[in-house]
Amino acid sequence: MTVTTDDYVTVTTVLRMVRDAAILVDRGRNDRERVWIPRSVLFGPDDRRIESQAIDAEFKVRVRRWKADELGLVPDKNTPAQRNLEL
Repeated sequence: MTVTTDDYVTVTTVLRMVRDAAILVDRGRNDRERVWIPRSVLFGPDDRRIESQAIDAEFKVRVRRWKADELGLVPDKNTPAQRNLEL
């Protein structure tokens, strides 16, 4: 599920790896697709708490909307499956 606020999108995902410049997370609900998110596009307070997050655990993180779209972290609301979720 994603929630938008201003220029950020809240993404619920699973944290897989943390590096100085980026984090590796699951894209979508399956664990087969993973993407790197640059830490520079994370909401400041969320980035600061990344180090204390458990690896392989679900968490919420706010990401710049344009980057979340680019990485495919925001579901396409035009797909039949997504429209059914909103009913």
